[in-house]
Amino acid sequence: MTKEETVSIVVPVYNAQAYLADTVRMVQSQTYENWELLLVDDHSDDGCLELMERAARQDGRIRVLCQREGIKGAANARNLGTMQARGDYLAFLDADDLWKPDKLERQLAFMREKEAAFSFTAYEFGDEEGRGTGKIVHVPTCLDYRR
Repeated sequence: MTKEETVSIVVPVYNAQAYLADTVRMVQSQTYENWELLLVDDHSDDGCLELMERAARQDGRIRVLCQREGIKGAANARNLGTMQARGDYLAFLDADDLWKPDKLERQLAFMREKEAAFSFTAYEFGDEEGRGTGKIVHVPTCLDYRR
């Protein structure tokens, strides 16, 4: 029997106190439970760090990283999280984004079936309350190197 693969979820966090608790709960509600959540603080000054540390104390799958040096920005925060990731797969999530509860399970099943090295999904823009706006970015039917 093989071990269940771990998904490292990297979340850059910059002044996202209003959304962070919902994002953490949403990850904790995933039907695929073998994940680690790397919350990367990116110079926040709104109390995010305290929320992140509390979440990490309550759930051992959550780790807090702090980007205190260098240039601010989501890309640098994602790079720090990626360097610290321990999982077999890597997933990026923004602090104000939401996933459906079976997102990881379905995406991993798809990747296994297709023997894919990486994948991505369509997404829908939401309003400040997390309700879909109807604006959907679809996955292309054909993807090549240039695209």
